[in-house]
Amino acid sequence: MLSGLLITAAVMGLGGIPHCAAMCGAPCSMAFPRGLPFTFLVGRALGYTTLGVLAAASSNILGSWVRDVAFLKPFWLMGQLAAVMLGVWLLWSGRWPQQLELLGQKIYHWANQRWGHQIRQAAQWSVGLQITAGMAWAVLPCGLLYGAVMVAALANTPIEGGLVMLVFAVISGVGVWMA
Repeated sequence: MLSGLLITAAVMGLGGIPHCAAMCGAPCSMAFPRGLPFTFLVGRALGYTTLGVLAAASSNILGSWVRDVAFLKPFWLMGQLAAVMLGVWLLWSGRWPQQLELLGQKIYHWANQRWGHQIRQAAQWSVGLQITAGMAWAVLPCGLLYGAVMVAALANTPIEGGLVMLVFAVISGVGVWMA
């Protein structure tokens, strides 16, 4: 099963190179006008790998709880239905629900006020901050990224989930680097 997940992650990463270049290229070129440092890409790969480990571990734990604890089954079903309903909404309207959009804008404005100046001075960051910024890339809202996380969640062990995301991060990182 791992080989199928790795191939899927590799194909998603390869197919996602133009997406990554278009969506992440502008913020990266603004933060790093002299070129993207390799340490940022290392941090990005570490962040994505950590995300894959967490996804596989939580999926395995939650799956065992749902099988073993009967009263959790309705909550599991409600969570899945909520995810499907959000997906149908996104497919139908082509935009986020207004409440989620407003929440995202509030968070963005708060973060911009708090750290905007430091982010614009990213070219002068130390190696540790560059790695940290790359790791923080894992929490950005990206459908392709979280599609790959769903693939990693199917892994049998957390290490396999991390490996799936590492493959995705390395291959899709080519698009970020090229941009």
